Amino acid sequence: MRVTKGMTTEGGASLIDEADFLDVDDTGVQATQNDVTVKLTVDSTAYPSKSVWLEPDDADALGDLLKQRAAECRAAQA
Repeated sequence: MRVTKGMTTEGGASLIDEADFLDVDDTGVQATQNDVTVKLTVDSTAYPSKSVWLEPDDADALGDLLKQRAAECRAAQA
């Protein structure tokens, strides 16, 4: 689920600062960037979280792969 501005943590803090999406178990996932790489953080609402730094082309390829896997899931559900 996409995180929106109105969503908060159990402690009342804004969730949008910690995650872009929540998975089916409410685990946070966040994508940020600096000038040269994209940082993908999994379990972003927990400590410690796990992160990977991706080159822009690899980040694009990962996005394409996620779209492909999503399409395969939808096809399997049909």
